[in-house]
Amino acid sequence: MHYATTRYNIVFYLFSSLLTWIFAQKLIALDLRGNNIGSHGAQHLAKALINNKILSIMNLEMNQIRNEGIKYLSDALYENTTLTTLNLSSNEIDDDGALYLANALVNNRTLTKLDLIQNQIGDEGAHYFANALTKNTVKQAPLSNLAIHHSEFSIRH
Repeated sequence: MHYATTRYNIVFYLFSSLLTWIFAQKLIALDLRGNNIGSHGAQHLAKALINNKILSIMNLEMNQIRNEGIKYLSDALYENTTLTTLNLSSNEIDDDGALYLANALVNNRTLTKLDLIQNQIGDEGAHYFANALTKNTVKQAPLSNLAIHHSEFSIRH
């Protein structure tokens, strides 16, 4: 198995067990879009992501993760070395959440695509990303696609 989807409102109390099973399947792509996992679910997901050595694509669109959940996921991005694509669209993330993610990008060596459209990230959040990417010393596979609101920025190192 290389791909799994559990779209649209999985039973929350089974989420932690489901994540254990999902990550044991050696998936390369995981689509959890529309499950409303919230910040609590993001916390469980972040714990699993830290130890995962295979998953490279994750779609968390429309999950009400908010800033608290983004903090957990950002902490996981400091340690994760396999995730290349992350979709966090429509998760009620604002400039504070952007700061958490931007700080993680300073050291992350693998993420090349980050989708943040349909969130509440404004100019301040965009500034955090621009600042973080100037500090990122990674030359191999740098973040090359960052989508905020309805704009896309191409990042060149």
